[in-house]
Amino acid sequence: MERILTRRDVGGNIRGITALIYHPARKEIVAGFEDGAVKSWDFDSDKTVFSCTDVHKGSVTCFLYWSRWRALISASLDYQIVCWSAQLAPLQAIQTSGPIHSILWCNRRNELIAGTSQNISVFGLSGKVHNSGMPLLSNQWVTIPGHTDIVKCLTTDDTRIYSAGYDGMLIFYDISLSSFSMKSLPMKKHYMVKAHDAGVSCMVLAREHDAGSWLATGSFDQKVKVWSCDGKLLMDIQCGEKVTGVTFVPDTRILWVAAGTTTPTLYEPKTGDNISDYNKILHEEDHCAGCARKVLQLQYEPETRQVLGTTNQKECCVWKYSTSNSICTQYCDTLVDTLTYTNKIPILIFTGHADGSVLKWERLQLNTFLYSKEQFTYKDKLMEALLQEKEELIGHTSGISNNPRQDALEQAFEKKIKSAFEVVNRSFTSSLFIESEDLLLMGSQDGRIFVWGFDMDAIRVLEEMQKSSGTLQSTISETTTTGSPEKNKPDKYAILLQLTREEEELEKWEGP
Repeated sequence: MERILTRRDVGGNIRGITALIYHPARKEIVAGFEDGAVKSWDFDSDKTVFSCTDVHKGSVTCFLYWSRWRALISASLDYQIVCWSAQLAPLQAIQTSGPIHSILWCNRRNELIAGTSQNISVFGLSGKVHNSGMPLLSNQWVTIPGHTDIVKCLTTDDTRIYSAGYDGMLIFYDISLSSFSMKSLPMKKHYMVKAHDAGVSCMVLAREHDAGSWLATGSFDQKVKVWSCDGKLLMDIQCGEKVTGVTFVPDTRILWVAAGTTTPTLYEPKTGDNISDYNKILHEEDHCAGCARKVLQLQYEPETRQVLGTTNQKECCVWKYSTSNSICTQYCDTLVDTLTYTNKIPILIFTGHADGSVLKWERLQLNTFLYSKEQFTYKDKLMEALLQEKEELIGHTSGISNNPRQDALEQAFEKKIKSAFEVVNRSFTSSLFIESEDLLLMGSQDGRIFVWGFDMDAIRVLEEMQKSSGTLQSTISETTTTGSPEKNKPDKYAILLQLTREEEELEKWEGP
C-alpha cells in the first residue's frame, strides 16, 4: 500500500473531520465535520464538488452507503438520521430521541440499525416511497437494550449483528427471518462478552475466502483483540497507545491500526506480529520526524481497494493498494550480490553477499511477511576438502626422506591453501537453484563454485559425478541451524566444487 493523497481542511473547513466514506455512485469522497457540515470532492481532480452546512447542526458521526438505491445515510449528534439521494440532496430526516453514534444496514432484514447512548435502535421501512423512487424509513423504531454506554461500533455478517461500545462490551445478536414488527423485538440478543477493560472505539469484520470471518476490536485500553464470530478470543495485541481506528485490508491480509502514531501500524492478525517495518514504502512516504500528526480513523473501501483515514491535523489521507509495489521488505547487514529462489512451496530464497556469507530465507507458515534467516557455512569444510585431497595425493609418500615429489606437492598445496583463504571477503557473483536435484549453486569471484544439497538423493548424484569425472571433491557437513538435527543424520550438507590452476599443476605430479 502507498499513500496517494493527503488533503488538509477539506473544502477549507476549519473544523475537524469526524466521518468519511467513499461514494461509489459519484466516485467521490464524502466527509462529515464537527460543525455538522457535509462536503465531497472528486478524487481525480481533488476539487470540492459539494458542500452542505444547513442539514446537520451537530457533529457528523458516521456515514452509510445504501447500495441498492445508491443513497447515502448520515447520522449526527444532533439526534438526526438523514437520507441523501445520489445527487446528495436530502430526502428524509428522522428525528430520534438521542445522539446517533453508529449506523448499519441489515440487508437480510432490510432494516437500519443505529447505535445510541445505551442501546441499539431498529428502523424498518415505512412502506412509503419518495418522489425519486427511494423507499422511506419509518419514523418509529424498536429499542433493544444491552449496553450501558455509547454504542460506537456496529457490523454484521448477515447471520448476526455485532455491537460494541464504551462500556467495553461486545454483544452478538441473532438475526431472525421474521419481518419488522412493533409488537415484538426483531432481533434476539444471543450473548455478550466483556471484550475490553476500557471503551471499544472501533471494530471491523474481516472476511477471508479460505479462513472464514472474524472480528477485530480496538479499545482505549491500548489493545486490539481478534475474535471468532462465535465470541472466542483468538489474539490479544498490545499496541502501546489508545486505539482509535482499525481496519482490515484483504488484498494483503493485514490489520491497520491507528494508535497515536503518525502512520498506521500494521499487524499480522493470525500471529499478532507488528510488521510495519516490513512495509518500507508505506512508512518511508509517511514518516515525519517530530511531526505532531496522529492517525485517528481508518476504513477500507473495497470498491477502490483504498484505505481512508483521518488525522488530528484535520487531514484526510488515502492509501491505495498497488500491485507494482513490494509486498514486504527484508533487511540484510551487507550488500546482496546475487539471489535465487525455489518454485516449490514453501518458497525458499537464497542470497549471496559481499562479505562472503550465504543466507537462506524461509517464510513462516503463519506469517506471510516474516522470514526466518539461516546462514550457510563453508570455510571450515573448504579446509577439510583441501586437507583430504592433500592426504589422498601425497599421503602414501610421507615418511620418505629427500623425496622431491613430496616436497613439490606440499609446496603446491601450501600455495593452493593460501590462495583459497587469502580472500577475506569472498563475494558471490551468481546463484542457481536446481529444482530437480534440490541443489543450491553459488559461484564466487575467486573462481570457485559452492554447492549445498538438501536431501541424500542429491548427494548420491554428485558422488556418481565424482566417480565419472574425477574432479569433484566433496564433504558432508551440517550447516548452521537453529534446530537440533538427529545424530549422524545431517539434514543439509555442503559440497565444494573446484577446478583451479593449482589442481592442474598437482595433476602433473601424480604421474600415470
